[in-house]
This record gives sequence, structure tokens and C-alpha cells, in this order.
Amino acid sequence: MISAGDLNKRIKIQGKSSDEPQYDDDGYLIEDLEPTTYSVRAKVKPVSAQEYHKAKADQTENITRFVIRYRKGLHVDDSMQVIYKGRVYEIESVINDNEANITLTIMGREVS
Repeated sequence: MISAGDLNKRIKIQGKSSDEPQYDDDGYLIEDLEPTTYSVRAKVKPVSAQEYHKAKADQTENITRFVIRYRKGLHVDDSMQVIYKGRVYEIESVINDNEANITLTIMGREVS
């Protein structure tokens, strides 16, 4: 269980905007399509060197773990990105911790 004090950072989870035009079911152009955005509290923790080694990731990559509370209706997937302190992280994976619907762990790779 995670305490409220652990979720001490504010992050935004945002769908990536597409450069391609979007059309509705009738073929009309959808204008001003805004990406889905959630603003949530999170625990932010960089991945340790040992975890880098296990994942065989490049040590120059900045991988960060974001832990947020599970919320019904909150849809997060790997087509989205996390914005934290002005930095953008591509979501690598989203894990429902212990399938308990209490917390979600988001693994993000910083985009340069």
C-alpha cells in the first residue's frame, strides 16, 4: 500500500498528437483534436543501475518509474507520454501492481 505522502510529485499523462488529419465516421475532418491529458500525483523514482543491467539497457538512457494511484476510467497505455518538470518521457510499459487495482507503475524513457 502506498501512502499519500509518497505521491508528492505532479505529472501529466498525455496522448501523443498525430500529424495526420483525423476524420469522423462520416468522413468529415475533425478540427482542434486535443490529446487526452490526465494530471495526477505520482511517486517518481529513477531506475537503479542494477535494473539497467538486468534490462540490458543503454546506460545513457534515462528511464524513470512513475507510481500513481489506480483510478477507474483512467486509461494509460504505451502510446502516451508523461510530462514531468518540463521533460517528456515515452511510456514503455504500464503495470497494474499485483493486479490489485490500487497502484499503476509506469516505466518511461526520457525523450531528448
